[in-house]
Amino acid sequence: MKIISILLLTALLTGCSVMKGLGEGVHGSGVIKSEKRNVEAFTALDTSGAFDIEIVCQKEPSLELEGDDNILPLVKAEVRGGTLYLSPDKPYSTRKSVRVRITVPNLESISSSGAGSFRVTELKNEQLKIDTSGASNIDLAGQTRSLDLDMSGASKVDSESLKAERVRISLSGAGKANVYASEELNADVSGAGSVTYTGDPKTVNKKVSGIGSVSKR
Repeated sequence: MKIISILLLTALLTGCSVMKGLGEGVHGSGVIKSEKRNVEAFTALDTSGAFDIEIVCQKEPSLELEGDDNILPLVKAEVRGGTLYLSPDKPYSTRKSVRVRITVPNLESISSSGAGSFRVTELKNEQLKIDTSGASNIDLAGQTRSLDLDMSGASKVDSESLKAERVRISLSGAGKANVYASEELNADVSGAGSVTYTGDPKTVNKKVSGIGSVSKR
């Protein structure tokens, strides 16, 4: 019994020191620096990897990265066809995720795979589409006419502070979504996912399979 307890304790301690990133690869130096990069105009963001991203809308396009000095060169950022793509150029591991600060006049789409986190503020537009898989965490604030969410895996979206007129959600896996809809909510939930909503929408259409749920908060 004592041997088992020691092994369990060792496993827990080892788990607490696991580094963030994609595989082992390059180890972060621990020396933190920040750098600004030039970016062209874009309206969509596509990411893969474990980034900590902060996005402020209604401002001119800008991009700033903060992380280990030997890891930042491995972060690839480029704009193609109006989309800003962020991804690791090769596997790396760090104690803390690379922080990304973005400003953009208008953001219409976020596509995320991996375990990234997003905070979007001051959004004001006609529509926002989000496609997320893995274990992403996304917080949204501002206002939009239409919010479209496609979620899979264990992702979480909190958009109660994003005042939307119409919301459509397709959620599979064990994800969670907390949304605001003033006019219409359409929710399709499968697996163990859950949707909570506020805003007293006039129309609520919901389809639930498995042990998922759609409920008013």
